[in-house]
Amino acid sequence: MLLVGMAFMANGGAGILFGLLIGALGVLFLIGSPSVTLNTAGGEKVVSSGSPFQRGAGEAYAAAVRKALFPS
Repeated sequence: MLLVGMAFMANGGAGILFGLLIGALGVLFLIGSPSVTLNTAGGEKVVSSGSPFQRGAGEAYAAAVRKALFPS
């Protein structure tokens, strides 16, 4: 994606804008999507994922669940 974005940017004009958008999408793919896997008592695995910008909320949720399950 990044290489395709750079190729579009080399053409100039509207290609620069299109190349920037494709390059930004490529960066988001490199960052990845954070995910949380919960195992229930019944043996089910529930996977929840979000955008990279929701990572802080996901980590806070996982910490709250961990604290409720394993108080210290």
